[in-house]
Order: sequence, then C-alpha cells, then structure tokens
Amino acid sequence: MELKHKLEKIFNNDYPGTDRFIADVIVPIFGNEIEYINDDLAGRENYAEKAKNAGIRHIKYIGDLTEKNYNADNIALLDVTLDDSKNIERSRVNIQQLIRSIMDYRQHLMIVFHYEDVTNKQWRFSYAYKGDSLKDTTSAKRYTYVFGRGYRGRTAAERFQILADSPRNNENFEEAFSVAALSDEFFDKYRAYYAAFVEYITGERYSDERELNNQLSKFNWLQKDSNNQFTAVFESKAKEARDYIKKMFGRIVFLYFLQRKGWLYDNNGVGDSQYMKHLFEKAERDGIAETFLDDVLELLFFYVLNTKKEQRVETALADNKDIKILPGWAHIDYLNGGLFNPDEIDPKKCTFPAIYFKELF
Repeated sequence: MELKHKLEKIFNNDYPGTDRFIADVIVPIFGNEIEYINDDLAGRENYAEKAKNAGIRHIKYIGDLTEKNYNADNIALLDVTLDDSKNIERSRVNIQQLIRSIMDYRQHLMIVFHYEDVTNKQWRFSYAYKGDSLKDTTSAKRYTYVFGRGYRGRTAAERFQILADSPRNNENFEEAFSVAALSDEFFDKYRAYYAAFVEYITGERYSDERELNNQLSKFNWLQKDSNNQFTAVFESKAKEARDYIKKMFGRIVFLYFLQRKGWLYDNNGVGDSQYMKHLFEKAERDGIAETFLDDVLELLFFYVLNTKKEQRVETALADNKDIKILPGWAHIDYLNGGLFNPDEIDPKKCTFPAIYFKELF
C-alpha cells in the first residue's frame, strides 16, 4: 500500500517532469530496464501536421519497457507537451487521431499529457491498447485519468497498485484500467453511501445484498436518528425518504461535475476545483455543519443555481435566508435544467450528522 499512497501524492500535484514520473511511477511497477529512444515524434513528417492540429509542441518517445519487466506485448512510453494556449478538451478529437496513427506500429501506449508551464495546470495519463484481436487502431481501447492540484488521484493510484501486484499480462492491463471496472467500483461505493443515508432516516437497511453489507461494514461512523424524522418529515413512507435522498445525491454529483469544470467559484470569481470540500469546511468553521443540508446545500441548490443572479439576494431575503454565506454566490451561473427546482418536500427540515457529509465528500 506504500506505493499507492506515494502515487496518490504525485497525482494530486503538478506534473513532476519526465524523469520524476519515470522514477516514481514507472520504475516501481516495471523496474528500471527501459530501452531509451528519446525521439520527438512531433518533428516527423507523418506526425507533424496532426501534432500541430492538436496543439502539441512535442511528442517525446521516451522508450520501450523491456520484456523482462512484464508479460505483455511491447509497451511504449510517450511524454506529450501541449501548447499553453490550447485547451486539451477542445483538442480531444485531434489528439485521438494522432494517438491512432502512433498505434499503427505499437500495441501498448502509456502517455503523459501536460502543458509547457505545468504550474497549477491539470495533466493526464492515458493508457491505450490495441490487442491482436482488434482489427485496426480505431477500435483500440484508451483509458484516461486527470491529475493535478485539486484532483483526487486515489482511484488512479489504486489501479496502478492493482497492476503492480499482478503478473502484468495483457489482460492485467485492461483489468487495471478498465472503465467498466472503475464504474462498478464507483457504483458499489456510491450505493453504500446512499444506503447509509437511507438507513439513518428510516432505521432500516433497504437491501441485504452481500456486497452492500460488505461496504457498509467499513463505515464505523453510522448513527441512528434520534429526531424521528422518518415519522415527522416523511410520514413513515420509506419510498419518499429514499427518493428524497436519491435526489439530493444526484444534485451533489452534478455539483462535483460543475466544480471539475471550474464552474463553481470563490468570492474572487476564480473557479474552485474543490468547492464542495471547501464549502463543508466553511460550514464546520461557522458551526452549521450539523445542519449542512438545510442551511448550506439548499441555499446553493435553490437560491443560486435555480435563481437568476439579479434576483438572488431579494429571493433569499424574502425567505429569511442569508445567501452571502455561500462563496462565489454572485459568480455561479443560473441553471434552468430543472434539477434544482425545489420539490414539495424540500422546504421541510431534514438533518444528517456532519460526519455523513464529511465521509461522502
């Protein structure tokens, strides 16, 4: 597990540079026997135009991992430098075309993408594989992780640890980086947290599935509701309680999407990639963490995201709410998609222990 924790720290920071990435990420998993090539593919005639279209300055072909270190097909290491003026999201299609052309001659690619100036910039690791059963590079499989300050590197570190502990055959690479495996893992944990919130309100576990119980058994912070909210708020209707919590979780997940995009702001109008974490920490300092849902989250849901900017203060004051406790309330955009429209039950008071949100975040 020491490797996993070390990798998580690396992934949660600026790109450390090619040499450090090899020494701290590649060598601990594959050993230090690398056939170095150090060729800039961006200067080659067959790649130059695609690189320019993708906003890529350099494609450093670091080298190949030797077969002594693994049991899979040949693995090439690439370090890609992007122009600081380009947006990697907008260049995705052109980058994919370039990677496909490089994979014409290779089966495994491990690629790091970073900007020229790496300070406080996101960077990415992609693993691409074209097995013998795949007819061409258009069907090659590619998995990508986003790293940098404010980005959680825990999941990626876990996947690298899984790979390090395996025989490193072709199938082990796909098992480690598979999107399906990650999705299943996320869903199992997501459902366990949902079940914990439901059980707090209803007093009952809504499912006896073994995997769910295994996940919940790891939660040593579970509590019982002493306020009898199940009767007072939900009129002892289990489905209504589950739907309420499900809607709350859906809203929170969408907020994580917004903060990842940089669309939740601090008071200076700067995008905060850890807005939700910082919001909860502020609630703790302000002494309202125990009423976080009613006093903080619902302010954000209904009086910011569901209200036009010029109407927010007036609308909040009419309901005796202080919208100014929310960082960036004047900068966050109004959304009209319906997710943050208040339901009939939302005005009712419903509280969860602060530890529940702390563990969820």
